[in-house]
Amino acid sequence: MLQMTKGCYVPLADKLCEQYSEKDGCFTANINGGKIEKLMREYISMQKDKVFFILEIPASEADEKKLRQNSSDPMHKDVYYMDFLTAKEANELLDCYGDLLINDGLSCCGFGCHDDKSEIMKNKYNEITVWTTEPQKYHKLMKKYAPQVESCKTAWETFSDTTAGECISIELDGISVYDLPERLKSMGLYLAEQEEE
Repeated sequence: MLQMTKGCYVPLADKLCEQYSEKDGCFTANINGGKIEKLMREYISMQKDKVFFILEIPASEADEKKLRQNSSDPMHKDVYYMDFLTAKEANELLDCYGDLLINDGLSCCGFGCHDDKSEIMKNKYNEITVWTTEPQKYHKLMKKYAPQVESCKTAWETFSDTTAGECISIELDGISVYDLPERLKSMGLYLAEQEEE
């Protein structure tokens, strides 16, 4: 059974387990909630160059009212970046906000590196994705956290009208991910784009 993060509920989590698959440099994985931050830190430690931080949070209600013409239109997300972080700075960011970032159910976050053209993201429902031009390098990393399979079965494949998942925003010490753009602005976090979910 997959151990979900605090902000996500999957009715059929007992049908999921830790595993990963890879195709053409794109990795998809289920990782237990308690291991995701460690995986992120290990990714950071592998990089020779500075990394960038990515934060994706749902667009505000006011923005959605302007962007969506009807209920069938897609929702939107605000995509933030923080560039040129040393490994020390990236780890300090996780020291301060890692628990919130990993456990929040509505946001996605991750790190990337221009040097080896790779990126790791924590998505909803414990889904981890890695994109890379050097897949063999990341097979070694992923095998530390999950066995490799032909095709990783994610939570999305268990959802139906009667077994829908649920994601919620959480607060830790009175802080939510919606507070992070302002809190991290002085450290260089900026809004890069607003895009469809």
